[in-house]
Amino acid sequence: MEFTEEHIAQLLSFVEDVYKRVPDFAKGVRKIVNGESSTEVKSQKLDKIEKYLSLDYGIDDVVNPDYSFIADAQIRDTLNSDYREMLRFRYGTREHSVNFGEFARYANLQMEMLVNYYYAKTYGDDPEAILNALQANDPDIDFLSLYAKINGLKWEFNWSYYDIKDMLNIIKVRNEESHRSPGSLSLEIANKEKELAAIKNNKGNLSPSDLKKKDDLDKKIRSMKSFKKWLDPLPFDEVNTAIKKLSDRIKDQFTY
Repeated sequence: MEFTEEHIAQLLSFVEDVYKRVPDFAKGVRKIVNGESSTEVKSQKLDKIEKYLSLDYGIDDVVNPDYSFIADAQIRDTLNSDYREMLRFRYGTREHSVNFGEFARYANLQMEMLVNYYYAKTYGDDPEAILNALQANDPDIDFLSLYAKINGLKWEFNWSYYDIKDMLNIIKVRNEESHRSPGSLSLEIANKEKELAAIKNNKGNLSPSDLKKKDDLDKKIRSMKSFKKWLDPLPFDEVNTAIKKLSDRIKDQFTY
């Protein structure tokens, strides 16, 4: 790639920051830069440094969540790293192909780390307080799903369902990637519609269990169609906005 003065300034600034925090970093850089000093070789070595650092100048200007408020350096660095990896699957940089499923997976990782950080910092080592805050019945806080924790933010932040809808859909994408093959969502919707039609076409009186099954299927189909409508356009921007919204709200909670 061609290096502008701005790129080199960004690179050197980053190198200086890592140099201060990672004792063995200088040793690794020396292995790269020792030797010839011609312009061509310098450019090649800068490419190697850029690869070594895994930087992506194409995504440096993207508005990203501000994780600087996270006091724990390991959590903060992991969040920043996952966000950059997420963007690589958005823009196809660093030998990544554009992949919405992977993009959403890294968004999911950030959401999980953020909500765990929020609940731990807010309620400390009091699992009963967290369970009460989540209005959860599960007696074991360690096994509460990310879905339950995100849903609990409605009470924590006085949010509505629409405030967390995209976050819940991100979790669904992650589950879809883990348990389904491409196109299987459409097939499942079609199968459930057939099942619902069979109940509706029953000429006799429906039993209470059939009526309940009919209502449950109807709700399930509407939910799946709503999710598919959200998913089909590949809502990269909505996912990015959801992550930033969650981060900003937690930041506001801890910075007065």
